[in-house]
Amino acid sequence: MAVRALARDKLGLPELTGHYSLAGALFTDSLGDGLFEPFAVVYFLHTTGLSLPVVGFGLSAAILLALPAALIGGALIDRLTPARVVIIGNLISAAAFAGYLAVSSLWELVFFAFFAAAGGRFFWTANLALVGEAFNGPDRARWFAFQRAARNAGYGLGGLLAAAALAAGSGIGYRVLALANAASFALAAMLVTIWSRRSRTQPRPAPAGDTARGGYRAALTDGPFMLLTIMNVLFVLCMMVLDVLLALYLVRVLHQAVWLSGLLFAVNTVAVAAFQTAVWGLFARRRPVRVLQLSAAVWGVSFLLMWLTAAAPAGFAIPGVFIAVAVYTVAELIQGPVFNGLVVAAAPEHARGRYMAVYQLSWALARAAAPGLFGWLFTTSHALPWITLAVGCAACVLVLATRVGRAIGSL
Repeated sequence: MAVRALARDKLGLPELTGHYSLAGALFTDSLGDGLFEPFAVVYFLHTTGLSLPVVGFGLSAAILLALPAALIGGALIDRLTPARVVIIGNLISAAAFAGYLAVSSLWELVFFAFFAAAGGRFFWTANLALVGEAFNGPDRARWFAFQRAARNAGYGLGGLLAAAALAAGSGIGYRVLALANAASFALAAMLVTIWSRRSRTQPRPAPAGDTARGGYRAALTDGPFMLLTIMNVLFVLCMMVLDVLLALYLVRVLHQAVWLSGLLFAVNTVAVAAFQTAVWGLFARRRPVRVLQLSAAVWGVSFLLMWLTAAAPAGFAIPGVFIAVAVYTVAELIQGPVFNGLVVAAAPEHARGRYMAVYQLSWALARAAAPGLFGWLFTTSHALPWITLAVGCAACVLVLATRVGRAIGSL
């Protein structure tokens, strides 16, 4: 047993005994995301008579309309339990994706996509609170690292399974995809239900006088927490680089084939899945704020390398981009678990749901802003996105070195 515990500590893995259902639910959720998320637009183009602009408008409108769901989910978490809200979110998502089978018009697309997005908001808001409530200290950080690895593994496997299902180009394959995604969320809900019953998580009443409005006011006036939330906007923009900016930069500036972007994305996803827990193990005993500073600095270096690749000889373009993405991936591996742990630690237990809702809104807003912001910066100058992100990372390092940064505390 001692050898097993030592190996687990070296690899940064959490203790899974008693929590296999929870681990399975985390993987299943991500599998569902990977099955459908990369193919959402293509799905509706193949199964409805809607045009690309209409599908794009419908999905964007649904996501924007679902933003307040995070706030509702936050209030529910503080009155029920995070596990119950995770289950509710998964069941809403399962019903929404099953409803995709019947979509044939714009209003139906918006209706079901709204519930799919709302279910996702419920899940991600409650998921952080669930880990924060169920685990403490190093165990909490290990679970965040494990969750990140499981998410990347599930997402990658889901994408591969979906690609195989759609290879025949048949409409049946697309509908099987939606049905499989609905089933994955239903399975995840069942697994969390099993785990929560074994863990005996019980509803907890909100403290007297603690209304939803008061809870959110407390979150919005909490200095250390809001500093982390604002920093998260920068970090989410950093994470959106591979999704939004890299392909454009490779094709328009470095004059490389677009498939290279997919290869780099796959390398990043596999690396996070394979090494996340082990990398966390290397930094588990370091001060979280210092680890966060290091991740911001490494991310900044990766963006500068990406910018400088355009000025290098043509033969260095591909190796240069791979080096930059490798450095980028190291920053991502360092940042994720420690940042989530700091956010959860900054939230008082009785209002953790509302705090997590505010944090999730920063994710949603940054993801929504990324395409427009990067597009505008890139149009102005292809170097400007990289310089802006590098400057933002440098500012983050400096802020964390001040008294305000030290007030964040530790895991």
